[in-house]
Amino acid sequence: MPLIVTREENGYEPKIGMIFSSEDEAYKFYNEYAKLTGFTVRKAQYRTLADGTISQRIFVCGREGYRRLKDPSHVKKVNRRETRTGCPAMICFKIERDNWIVYKFIPDHNHDLVKSCARAMLRSQRHVDEAHAKMIEDMDNAGIKPCGMYSYFVEVAGGPQHVGFLKHDCDNFLQSKRSNTLEAGDAKSVINHFKKLQANDPSFFYTMQVDRENRMTNFFLERWHIKDRL
Repeated sequence: MPLIVTREENGYEPKIGMIFSSEDEAYKFYNEYAKLTGFTVRKAQYRTLADGTISQRIFVCGREGYRRLKDPSHVKKVNRRETRTGCPAMICFKIERDNWIVYKFIPDHNHDLVKSCARAMLRSQRHVDEAHAKMIEDMDNAGIKPCGMYSYFVEVAGGPQHVGFLKHDCDNFLQSKRSNTLEAGDAKSVINHFKKLQANDPSFFYTMQVDRENRMTNFFLERWHIKDRL
């Protein structure tokens, strides 16, 4: 059995036997180590028990593996540059009684690491936090374009390396927000239409099915005849 080492005892570098209380805590620690080292993190393989609970989890370098070859007959307008190098760096956890324990750690990379001045721009380091999200929503409602939003954040932060995300991330956030708003608006329109039909036709009946987030997934329509109701 490896000696159990806590994060506080070992600092930022992973070590066999380190223990964490959740996947989120384990990922945040390895991602912090990645930022200090100069690489991006990707969640990879996991194993589950018969009851569906996760028993093992692996986080890898963003350059692990190679891009999957696609059918050459499919012509693409833009060919993305290959960035994967088959990098072996990884950290492996085994989950025992809700404890995430490091049982394997490979620190070596087969590519150059990112310099400190650019590490904040690594993919796993970028995210739109709640404060920025609220500001983006307010700016969007005011009619400000994404390029103007991002320019403002860069100016206030003192440079793009201090913003925490790229303009691309801002665009993705807005696209997701508008998609969710559109879905909600479409669902409301459908429900209002069904209510109008029901008000004009007492034989019209409808019911809906929603998911865990209370979003409409299916609806069922039926028109009863008088003889069916007798």
